[in-house]
Amino acid sequence: ALATLDQFPSIQENRKAIYEMYLQELDKEGLFEQGWSMHKSQGSVVHQFISILSPESHSNREVVERLSSNSIEARTYFSPACHQHKQFQGYPRASVKVTEYTAEHIVSLPLWEELDEVKIRRITKFLGNLGEANR
Repeated sequence: ALATLDQFPSIQENRKAIYEMYLQELDKEGLFEQGWSMHKSQGSVVHQFISILSPESHSNREVVERLSSNSIEARTYFSPACHQHKQFQGYPRASVKVTEYTAEHIVSLPLWEELDEVKIRRITKFLGNLGEANR
């Protein structure tokens, strides 16, 4: 990591541009109207992945499996949530409905420096087609 520290500003700008491309393509594809939403972040973030919440009709595991079957790699970070791990299940806790929903619906979409608009469009079109399959 230290060897590339001098390149960090350009990497940061590139990842911001990729994030913005994702936002544009997700919007063009109508995914926000279908119930998809971006995982909220604050401040200046250098994205390591693109976190999106799937709609009620699709669990993150389903989305990741279907993306994988089309050679698109995605992950389910933050899932299961900490309180769902075996070692924490016996501890008391308040209602964590938002955490549980997030753990069930968060999907981390691909992000790498060479990711371009064509590849992002392929990913977002596939996500849009998930909704079509349920109609």
